[in-house]
Amino acid sequence: VRNDTVIYYLFSGLLLLCSIVIIISFLFFTATIEGGGFGLNELISLRYLFSPMGILINDWGLLLLLLLPFPLLIVVRIPERLRIYPLTLFTIGLYALILTFSRGAYIAVMVLLLSMHILAKIYRLKIIRFSRKSLITLLVLFIIALYPIRKPLFEMLPHNTSVSQKMSTNGRIDQWSRSLDVIKEQPLFGVGASGFKQANKIISDKNQIPYTIKVTNSYLQIFVEKGIVGIILYGLLIVMIVYLIVCRIRQKDNDDKKFASIIISSLFIAVGVKEFGFSTLFDNQFAFLVFTMWLFIVARSSSRLFVSKRRIFDVAIIVAMMIYLFSFYFYSITHKYIDLNQRGVAMTHISNKKQANELFSTIDTAKINSPVVFSNLALLLVTEQDTINYKQFALGVAPLLYDSMRIDSIITFTQRASDIAPCESLFLQNLGWLYILKGNYTDAMA
Repeated sequence: VRNDTVIYYLFSGLLLLCSIVIIISFLFFTATIEGGGFGLNELISLRYLFSPMGILINDWGLLLLLLLPFPLLIVVRIPERLRIYPLTLFTIGLYALILTFSRGAYIAVMVLLLSMHILAKIYRLKIIRFSRKSLITLLVLFIIALYPIRKPLFEMLPHNTSVSQKMSTNGRIDQWSRSLDVIKEQPLFGVGASGFKQANKIISDKNQIPYTIKVTNSYLQIFVEKGIVGIILYGLLIVMIVYLIVCRIRQKDNDDKKFASIIISSLFIAVGVKEFGFSTLFDNQFAFLVFTMWLFIVARSSSRLFVSKRRIFDVAIIVAMMIYLFSFYFYSITHKYIDLNQRGVAMTHISNKKQANELFSTIDTAKINSPVVFSNLALLLVTEQDTINYKQFALGVAPLLYDSMRIDSIITFTQRASDIAPCESLFLQNLGWLYILKGNYTDAMA
């Protein structure tokens, strides 16, 4: 048995396993929300709680998309009488993908099927024949399975503008804007691998919209974490992959091999569409592993082209290694200050203010643009004597100023935090009380 055929069967089996996990998890999830007094029509609003095996449901959408074509690759290699089995597996996988209720996944699947159809027409390939009775049976069962989830499914349709959809769209726009703020710190090489997640924890939400810590766009994620140099390198690699796929399609192979090439190229287009609205590929290790397997299949089928382009790939690999070295270096800088901040806060929880001061004093405030760090630096200077007696203040008794220079330092740090995160109400509130403590009621009112 050829190695790639083994891979097709292995990952088709994996598709079945993942589909079963999604379907069973969905049944438990719906039972849970109905037990809590909610209905299926409120499923979309509660969808963020649906994380089978601790994996975000949007990540499951990409994973199922990557596994979905494997049964189709089996179809072209087995007798016609057996083709109903991989087709059934494909249908189960498609149903599991629908249960993710991910608009990005829905669009990606439509792009996958449409691209396959268009390319098959262009290259005049024969449509794979199936038993009409079997196809009708599968279609009827599929529609019956969709009926119980028709209401949340209807809510995901493009013309429907539900509150959850608006929040999803606004959250993505806010996240993209935030990612551009992060990249300003290290535009050439980026903030490092997984650096956005770390940097995002210390940036206040400008529009006060709670959302994920992901970039929600793989292209922006590459730009933020790898910088200008990294995005150019990845762009060149994408061009090379496209070149190999086009060359593979144009090779004088039989229809089965050409159909496999069309499936692979359609998948890459679909993944490109899916990752525009959510950054799963570089955050979920298993999804990236499956994607790497697709790259291996492309490379193996184009082995002759790889030999002729070996020097280009050697240079690309060397450059990629250099990019990642720089990437991890900048990530270590971001991570260092976040770690110091967290350790400092931990010391205050056990009333070890001296140790907390020592930790925070090692932070170079000129190298980090973190509102949380500046706010914590301010809070470390606060003493019990600075506490305002709210009842006395309400009666018109002015608070006492104990240490003007120290209060000025607290105001300076809090102001820097507020400058970075101007919509953070907590920083503004603290500034207001600090100005009251100084007797500066005009600035306090402002």
